[in-house]
Amino acid sequence: MLVENQVFKIKVNRKNIKWYQSKGYDCDLKDEIEVKFDDLIIGCHIGVKYICDVCNKEKSISYCKYISRKSEKTYCKNCASKYRLSDDYYVAKDGYKICNECKRKLLSNTDYFFSKHDTKDGFRSKCKECSGLSFTDKLIHIPRKGYKFCIKCDRELLIDIKYFPPDKMCKDGLRNVCRECGKDKHFMKDGYIPKEHWTKEKEQILIDNYAKYTNTELIKLFFPNEINKSLHDKAWLLSVTGKDLEVFKRINQERSKKMSGENSVLFGVPKSEETKRKISLSKIGKYVGKNNYLFGKKWDRNDKRRKLISDRKKGEWAGDKNPRFITPLIGKENPNWRGGITALYFELRSEIKEWQQQSMEYCNYKCVLSGKDFDNIHHLYPFRKIVNEIFEILNLDQRQKVLDYSEIEFNNIKDKLCELHKKYGLGVCISKSLHKLFHDTYGYINNNKEQFIEFSNKYKNYEFDDLLENKYKYCNALLREII
Repeated sequence: MLVENQVFKIKVNRKNIKWYQSKGYDCDLKDEIEVKFDDLIIGCHIGVKYICDVCNKEKSISYCKYISRKSEKTYCKNCASKYRLSDDYYVAKDGYKICNECKRKLLSNTDYFFSKHDTKDGFRSKCKECSGLSFTDKLIHIPRKGYKFCIKCDRELLIDIKYFPPDKMCKDGLRNVCRECGKDKHFMKDGYIPKEHWTKEKEQILIDNYAKYTNTELIKLFFPNEINKSLHDKAWLLSVTGKDLEVFKRINQERSKKMSGENSVLFGVPKSEETKRKISLSKIGKYVGKNNYLFGKKWDRNDKRRKLISDRKKGEWAGDKNPRFITPLIGKENPNWRGGITALYFELRSEIKEWQQQSMEYCNYKCVLSGKDFDNIHHLYPFRKIVNEIFEILNLDQRQKVLDYSEIEFNNIKDKLCELHKKYGLGVCISKSLHKLFHDTYGYINNNKEQFIEFSNKYKNYEFDDLLENKYKYCNALLREII
């Protein structure tokens, strides 16, 4: 209800002077006059007092808003929101809203309107259908406590990893699409244990038992939710390598069971007639005539040779009678065994990144012999000698794993490694094929700088052309600029 006999002080300007003169007011520019409510100009923003028809409190509203309302009754915002009045103008934020295009009266929520921060009610003036989309039912379609709907099949399922796969991007940590609608195509069985992150306790169990059991045995005994590859990768990260001899035998037995008889992957798979014909042709023409690797060879058919061939055919060296089966060259039995320090060498090689970067910059990121792309960085002073010298200086023994050293000991090893690499100078960038050719020529141990200079001179004098064209075809030996 409007407060009666209101008088307003208006300042006359160029925009309203004609209006007020037509209403009978004697005024001039910059004059301040008193104007009645009925004589106010349309579009004026001066405050008009009114009394709310619900709470009977005096409120204020701009004149242009007051005359634009459709209802004869007046309500304040608090009362309109509290009672959800059906007035078209005074509507609550969570009440109703009329679409400007279709003129339908709809609930003012995100199911029917898009939200907009710079409006009074927080929503756009157009409904979703007038904007080209369809209405939703997210606010009405509310699941029970502890349940949620799959956004594809719309089924109400328990919030559990049995029905929804894990997803850190979602609020509850589970994906909004159920397993049947996703990649799994089926729900998990009862008693499923979700995969957990690796803890220090689990890592220690793996370190202690990796060499004693096969990976399948480790999964059954200690890690029921892991797979063979995950155990292998985690062991590599922890620098745990190698299995015991008895474990190797069990691994070979498991592999033979998987690949033989009914357990084979190809068991019972039918072959087409075309595939059978191709297999037959390949077997017929593989060892016939000149294709036979024995073609044109003459054998000394003496009694001793015949006896050897006869014994071999009878199976003298087959199966368990093979010398390598009796004394396998595995682990300590191998003449190249150095205490199982392969993991230590891999770790130390990863600590010379700065030396490698300086060597590449010095060689202009090209092979010093061919002038093309390089693959390796060759130590002019052998890496193995540097490592042996480190342990002699620090008076330490070479152990199998990095974890066998204390943190202080390993830091001293790394510092000494960088120091000795600076002492013996940078390496040279070289292609993989030339690197292999060098070591095939001069060996892999006790190499020095003079050998590499001799090798580069021979390469410059075309002495390795035959090898590079036949045995090392993957090396391009055309460019011969030496840096």
